[in-house]
Amino acid sequence: MLDVQVELLQRFFDDSRDIIALADKQNPTHTEILAVGSTLQAFYNGVERILLLCARACGDFDNRKRQMENWHQWLLFTMSNGSPSRPALLSESLHERLLEFLKFRHVFRQMYVFELRWTLVVPLLRQLEDTYRQFLVELDGFRKKVTFPR
Repeated sequence: MLDVQVELLQRFFDDSRDIIALADKQNPTHTEILAVGSTLQAFYNGVERILLLCARACGDFDNRKRQMENWHQWLLFTMSNGSPSRPALLSESLHERLLEFLKFRHVFRQMYVFELRWTLVVPLLRQLEDTYRQFLVELDGFRKKVTFPR
């Protein structure tokens, strides 16, 4: 299951190259801004699915946790810290970057699309590729230390 989610995230990233290329655009259309916002949200959704699978596999997450109001932040924080059963999956710097994507997702879900501004999305868009690559590196290191059920 984890391998499938990693492959889906990789496919998503590969399919998003045209959107990522918009980072240098000076006057994007509203449709392009909306496409970027959707891409940023989808990226974090994919990361969160992987974090959730890792947390469940290590016994850190169950359905009771999902009932917590702030479970999304809790999951990100938890996977950035080690526990007796596992090492931290995320470094502090990656945690901080992913937290910005999480915050954006919350804003994106709450706003009307016509409120979305280029100044809100372009900084994250410019970080997307590096964040994605760092996430894969840290996930790979984590997977080498933890045994996952097939």
